[in-house]
Amino acid sequence: MTSSSNCGAQKQHGSGGGKSAELSKLPKPPKPPEKPLVPYLRYSRKVWESVKVDNPNLKLWEVGRIIGKMWRELGDSEKQQFTEDYEADKLQYADALKQYHNSPQYKAWLALKDRLEQENSRQSPMTSDAIVNGDSTGPDSILRQHPLPVQQLHHQAQLPPHLQPHQGRQPHHQQQHHSRHHHHHSASKEAYIQEDLDDIPDPYNYQQHHLPGSAAGPLDDMSVPTAKHVAAARYQRNQRLMMCVLTDCERSVLERNQKQSTAASAADDDDEEKKLRILSRQANALRRHCDSLASELLALEANQANKRARFAASATAGDANWLAMGERRPRIDFASLVDSVCADAKKSNATTTASSIISSEDYWGPALEPIDCWSTAPTVECSAAPMASSDKDFRFMATNDLMQELQRDSLNMDDDSEKKIVRMLLSRLEDQVGEVQNLAVKCLGPLVLKVKEAQVEHILDYLCKQLSGSPNPLLKDTSAIGLKTIIAAVPPTDLQLQAQLCRIVTPSLLAAIDARDNDASQLMECLEILADLLAKFGSSPHTVPHHGAAMRTALGQLDSSRQSVRKKAALAIAQLVLCCSQTLFDNLMTHFRSALAPDGKPDQVKTAVQCLGAVSRQARAKCGPHLASLLPLVIHHCQSGGDSKSSDMDDELRELCLACLEACVRSCPKESASFFYDTVAPVLIQRFIEREENVKAEVFQAFIALLTQTRNLSSITAAAAAAAASAVPSSGSADDRMDIDESSPARQLAGLVPAIVQNLHRALRHRSVRTRSGAFHILRELCGVLPGCLSVHLGHVLPGLRFTINDKSVNNTKIDAIQFLNTLLRTHTPETFYSHLPVILTLVLECVKDPFYRICSEALLAATILATIIRPFKPAGISPAPDHQKLTSVLYPEVKQVLVAIDKDQEVKDRSISCIASILYHSADCLQAELQDCLTILCNRLQNEVTRLTAVKAIDKIAKSPRCSQIIVSQQQMLCIIEELPPLISGIETDVASSQQSVALTTVLLQRAGALAAEPIRSRVLPVACSLAYSHHLHGGALDALLDFFGQAVLPPPAAACTDGPELLQTLLHGERGQTFFAAPVTGAMRNEVYFNLARCAAQITVHCSDSARSALIRDWIALVTAQQQSADSRRLFALLTLGEIGKHVDLSPHQDLREALSASFHNPQEEWQTGAAAIALGKISLGNLGAFVPYILNRIGGVSGSSEARNHYFMLHALKEIISHVAAAGAGANFAPLQPHVPQIWSLLERSALSTEEGARNLVSESLGKLALLDSAGLLPRLSELLTASGDSPLMLSTVLTAIKFCFIPQAHPADRQLKALVPRIIDCLGHADLTVRRAALVAINTGVHNKTALIRDHLDTLLPRIYKGTAVDESLIRVINMGPFSHKEDAGLDLRKILDKNGSLANCLFQVTFECLYTLVEHCVDRIDLFTFIQHIEVGLKDVADIRILCFLILERLCSRAPSTVFAATEALVPAIRATFAEKSTEKSVRAELDKQIELKHAAMRVFLCLAKLGESK
Repeated sequence: MTSSSNCGAQKQHGSGGGKSAELSKLPKPPKPPEKPLVPYLRYSRKVWESVKVDNPNLKLWEVGRIIGKMWRELGDSEKQQFTEDYEADKLQYADALKQYHNSPQYKAWLALKDRLEQENSRQSPMTSDAIVNGDSTGPDSILRQHPLPVQQLHHQAQLPPHLQPHQGRQPHHQQQHHSRHHHHHSASKEAYIQEDLDDIPDPYNYQQHHLPGSAAGPLDDMSVPTAKHVAAARYQRNQRLMMCVLTDCERSVLERNQKQSTAASAADDDDEEKKLRILSRQANALRRHCDSLASELLALEANQANKRARFAASATAGDANWLAMGERRPRIDFASLVDSVCADAKKSNATTTASSIISSEDYWGPALEPIDCWSTAPTVECSAAPMASSDKDFRFMATNDLMQELQRDSLNMDDDSEKKIVRMLLSRLEDQVGEVQNLAVKCLGPLVLKVKEAQVEHILDYLCKQLSGSPNPLLKDTSAIGLKTIIAAVPPTDLQLQAQLCRIVTPSLLAAIDARDNDASQLMECLEILADLLAKFGSSPHTVPHHGAAMRTALGQLDSSRQSVRKKAALAIAQLVLCCSQTLFDNLMTHFRSALAPDGKPDQVKTAVQCLGAVSRQARAKCGPHLASLLPLVIHHCQSGGDSKSSDMDDELRELCLACLEACVRSCPKESASFFYDTVAPVLIQRFIEREENVKAEVFQAFIALLTQTRNLSSITAAAAAAAASAVPSSGSADDRMDIDESSPARQLAGLVPAIVQNLHRALRHRSVRTRSGAFHILRELCGVLPGCLSVHLGHVLPGLRFTINDKSVNNTKIDAIQFLNTLLRTHTPETFYSHLPVILTLVLECVKDPFYRICSEALLAATILATIIRPFKPAGISPAPDHQKLTSVLYPEVKQVLVAIDKDQEVKDRSISCIASILYHSADCLQAELQDCLTILCNRLQNEVTRLTAVKAIDKIAKSPRCSQIIVSQQQMLCIIEELPPLISGIETDVASSQQSVALTTVLLQRAGALAAEPIRSRVLPVACSLAYSHHLHGGALDALLDFFGQAVLPPPAAACTDGPELLQTLLHGERGQTFFAAPVTGAMRNEVYFNLARCAAQITVHCSDSARSALIRDWIALVTAQQQSADSRRLFALLTLGEIGKHVDLSPHQDLREALSASFHNPQEEWQTGAAAIALGKISLGNLGAFVPYILNRIGGVSGSSEARNHYFMLHALKEIISHVAAAGAGANFAPLQPHVPQIWSLLERSALSTEEGARNLVSESLGKLALLDSAGLLPRLSELLTASGDSPLMLSTVLTAIKFCFIPQAHPADRQLKALVPRIIDCLGHADLTVRRAALVAINTGVHNKTALIRDHLDTLLPRIYKGTAVDESLIRVINMGPFSHKEDAGLDLRKILDKNGSLANCLFQVTFECLYTLVEHCVDRIDLFTFIQHIEVGLKDVADIRILCFLILERLCSRAPSTVFAATEALVPAIRATFAEKSTEKSVRAELDKQIELKHAAMRVFLCLAKLGESK
């Protein structure tokens, strides 16, 4: 039997053959359900046909590439729809697959498969008959032949397959042959193994590992080699055989093998010869491969040599060309030039002797070499020469070199070089290599900026001709890209190049679009170029004449059969409306009205709706007058699609109509608000139940935009209502109240709330995540616009909340739901939720347990609000929830569990601390047993730097709880809390809020903990608090907290004071900081501020200490004022300020010596600071007893004849201003009664002082008049209005009255608001006054009015804005040049007109122009009433002014980017040059520090605007 038959038998009876034969009889399983398509394939199936129609010539894979790009550019919100559909189908597929596996057909197929596998398994193992008959290939035969131990069999199992004993079954007729050769084969295998093992290196020699006394047999126990050893041996043997073959030792090897195999069988000889033949063939193959590699290497070297030769030849030709051009360079022979000059001199002056004329050689010496007029033209020409090479690499490198040269600013070319470069570059646009074409197109942009007009015209003509008439489609596309590159490269400041571009390109584009033989791709390219041209240079004088033709051409393309062409035409029209005339814009609106007719064609209507939306986004307020006639047509088409919901065309039309409505709402909120709520809002609400997902999403977006604009408008209405409510008592007549429009958008929206809730009821439980998210967004906005509007609809809203919160699949929708719940809880009264608190609490606690940190954080915020609702404090008439104790006992443990967890997110930790503090603040009496444990946890949080501030706030809030009369803490807890406070208090320079909160907590601990906290606070906190009083950062709330602490620290019994007044003053004023501070001279604004802070602290200590200590301290302060020592100046100043603060709370009139000391301070002309402090002190001391001090002050405000009297007059006015300011701040109540009898005398004195020539005195009079008028608005404000009318001929009086009106514009609502509104037109008229001071005062008053009383100014913007715009330009007539010897200085008298004033009326350090400050305030409060295109044009003017004005202009632009992003994005091209110029500014060597700081600030402002514009570009 041959070996082939042997192999065949083995294959037939192998382990795999029988199984395959049996299983081949198995039928196919039943057809399973189809898997759902992934989101990308769903999107591809939807858009495939449209992409294929738009690109009919593309291959299938090219269409797929386009769709892939569209999918990558698709927004997340649009992808969400396909993802949601996939997830829904995936759930259905899982159910179908489960049913399939449980079906009878599939179970029957599985049973059949198992039966066939069992039958096959019974046939595969070796039967007992084979063993009895002598089959020696199985495991039992191996055991009989080699009775080895089990360990040795295990080692054999690890051998490679070709070394392991064969275990296949053999046919019966081969058994004799096998038995005959069995011993021989076994010995042969052992010999092979032993031969391989002989080749193992020493470290791996298995014989070295034999145990002592063991046999050395090749297969002995513990000496059997592993597979690794055998593999190593075989590798070394094969390497040895290969070396023998490769060194021509085949014959010697054969002879040696023949000698060694004499005793072997013939079968062994055949095996050895077979191995040698195989190795020989491998060696021959290796030789042939080496030969082929050598020949290939030779060919590469020859090719490289040829390239090197070509490069050398090209370099030689370049050098020759360079030398030839050098020979043609101009030469100047100075010797001949001098000779000719001398000859001319001889002819012109005959009297000059020949000897007096110097020869050229004597004067100049030997003739010089000709001068080489170097330029960069040869370099550019050298770059252009290889561009015509046949080698693509040469062309690429030459074009790249040209690109680098064109980037240089110093590049200069002559006419010949320009012609050659332009000719070669245009020829490269037709290059067959794409990389060369791309580089050539990129070169066009910088090239047009370098060459002259003739070459620019040649480039533009060539590109326009190729775009319109080239038969090559690729060249058409390249020309279109080239034109776009040139348009993008031309700067708006280059008017000459801009004019040439518009003059040549615009007519060519219009002609190409109107041509009848254009294909769709060419039309799209031309329309896109036209849109770019209009967007950048639409307002150019060379483009304006073509506006009409461009409009007609673009409107004509709106009727195209290709949708892509119509979209490009709509884009061009949208760019054109930014710069077209009003007549052209009105004609466009007329076209829209005709195109949107009810009987219009569907495609025409869709295009018109889409174009109208794009136009409204760009034109904004310009569309306002036309919306009344256009929006009903859009709404009609939005409703008409409702009867055929199965039509995709109707769904698309409704989607476009809704997008158009959203654009109109955002662009023109004022014009569309009332109309939308009458007509549009009901239609949108009906569409909340829309079937198509995309349409429903657009419906939600449109309604959200409407709610957002309503919120902006309703805030103004609410402010007016609040002003009216506070201005007139409830018993007043209706005529006295400001009119509130009953048909306001908010009132109209309130009537639609039931319909909104009813139609959103189903959407809140929709299976689509996108639908539920949109529904919650609408409800959240609705609660923001109309607080309390869902009070009677909670039964319809809570089931949707429960459905979403119980949904475990999606987290984003759960976040939307809990955020809506937070808004709901904040905007409704507590009684609204009492019947629903168990349900709400269950939902909140379920979210608190959620592992996702954002959900848990939002739920903790809701729990914080719930703690307030369960047991509220305010308003006083609200009672707590019926079962508030039970609800609190359920809420507290869950929040505490989150509080004690250490593996939570930082946001969750902070909110858990705040939540637990809110619960204890409202229910401390119900949780007395938990208070100690909670304080222990908060003390641990105090030791963590991250949660320290939050823990301080929490402990402070718990300590202030009205339901916790005393803090019950242990001594250890108290020490732990107080130990953490000093570092926080002293860190005011880095964190003012932490310092303020820590001081407030110290005060509360001293109040609530009593003697337990007194000693630790005195020893640890009090010294730090005294040092805090000297900080320059101490102001506002931090100063008030420190004053409260000092007052609490010195309270007499029964309060638990930690020190007494004199001791604390000693620590405050005589410590290390005090000695250093009072030893310094009294100079500097910051030092004056510290003096005032220290004086308030000392006064607070004096007022709150015991009566005896207070009287002694007051006498000490008065003694300091009357001291005559020269060294006590700083202490005398401090005493004056302290007495003033004390006088606000204590009547100091019994101290007669105090009045004499103050009078003496007024008569000291050498100490200006002392007189000013005395004036302030006198004014504040008068507050303690107005009846005693006001007559004294009024009598001292006398004549102004002498300089000394005038000086005293000023300081007495200052004292009077202090009195009026403090009384006005306290309100027109009991504090005004003592001053009221003196008001007529005060008014007459102030009126006379308004004509003072000293500006400081007039500023004091203005503030006093304004605040006094607010105290008695009914009697004094009309007199102020009369002064405004009667002072027309007196600029001083007029500016004083205008400044007084500025102080009447306070942020709070006041009864005087109605009278102030009547004064606004007269203030605006003063903007045109001839006197600069009057105009400045009017601007400041308007700016304050817009900021504090926006509702009073909004209706006058049409008159106000032109006056303000006029002030943005620099008036050349107000600029004068002052000659200062060799230098000159420009002085702008109009700059002071535009400088902003601070609250004290003095010029601020930053000289911002008040005109631009008004513009910034208008953007902040009245952006919906401004024509932003005109507004931005005046901002562009300000960007060219001085640094201070530019900084403010950048701030305005930064604000506009968030308020009106589309408008700013449209003006980006005009703004970029100013930003670039700002970045390019450099400081000079003579720049001072202030100038350098200003330049840095300017660049920071420009960078912020640049980042905002970049974000707008990404969003677009």
